[in-house]
Amino acid sequence: MNISPVSFKGTFAVKQQDISNRCCQKLISKTGKYNYTMSAGNCDNSDTLFIQTPYSTDAQVEKFLKRLKLAFTRIHEGKALEEENIVSRLRLSDWDKVAGAKLCDVDVNKLDKELKKNKTMYVGFEGYNGSRDKYNSFVEYLKTNQSIHTPKIYLEREDNGEISTHISDGRHRFAVLRDRGIEKMPIAIDKNSIELAREVGLIE
Repeated sequence: MNISPVSFKGTFAVKQQDISNRCCQKLISKTGKYNYTMSAGNCDNSDTLFIQTPYSTDAQVEKFLKRLKLAFTRIHEGKALEEENIVSRLRLSDWDKVAGAKLCDVDVNKLDKELKKNKTMYVGFEGYNGSRDKYNSFVEYLKTNQSIHTPKIYLEREDNGEISTHISDGRHRFAVLRDRGIEKMPIAIDKNSIELAREVGLIE
């Protein structure tokens, strides 16, 4: 996902079947002047083209789409970043579906406490001890209102009998969502880890 580094105002969502290659070329040719980016969606929005605009050119892009008589939806940052909206966008990735992972509501504070035991892989507040670029990129991605591949965890019982919890995918995504104050969210759990997750109190 290519995110514009400029100030975000809104995202226009246009059905790809409604916009021709010629129209795309016209939009792309104006990139230097208008400084916006386009990207195809993922998950449930694979047929949607997302055009993200900065403050200074938002009205110009809207005018351009109207002139082409294209139906579009405007997605504003405020709505995109509401907790209920973010949680509703969390999905299993296709790979996790094939692998048989289960989507379970997890107590974020409890999961964070378990993950913190692994200091090497733990991503702290605002990306500390991780990749700030990945952290910040996902913060920007949240604003586009697209579907989100939820983080995936697995648990295992150690030789001493204790249960350890690990994120196999999405540790920066989890850190961003945790830092936004989300208390409970659906997490992909490895199919062989469900009972251990119950044992440590991550799920009911």
